[in-house]
Amino acid sequence: MLGKKLAMVFVALLLAASLAACGSGVEAGPAGVTGNLQLTLTTRPSPPVRNQSATVVVEVKDSAGKPVEGATVMLSSGMIGMSHGGPKGQLEDMGGGTYEGAGKFSMGGTWRIEIEASTGGGTPTKGRFDIEVKQ
Repeated sequence: MLGKKLAMVFVALLLAASLAACGSGVEAGPAGVTGNLQLTLTTRPSPPVRNQSATVVVEVKDSAGKPVEGATVMLSSGMIGMSHGGPKGQLEDMGGGTYEGAGKFSMGGTWRIEIEASTGGGTPTKGRFDIEVKQ
């Protein structure tokens, strides 16, 4: 009886993990964030398509969830497990705590985007986001 219950719990956890992985891909959760700002990353289109222009959108908020304007937000990217570099540089401040930049990803697969956001003082906040790029 205990074996059946454990098996059911395991299947339920596996199903929950599978459903979470099948999300819309609209928003990438951070692989890791250090610092006192909140960072959220999305792309347009979502998911990006290889060799087509894509816009990376980063929302920066303070610890209370208020949008941070006037920050310096830098982006770098590379394909995981490969030496391919992708979009990089300073993102444009669009107002309301939103920062954007455009570029192309050369291959389909998993890419790591690294964001560094800093304000007029203090330690920069750094975040790593893994996204999938379509073939």
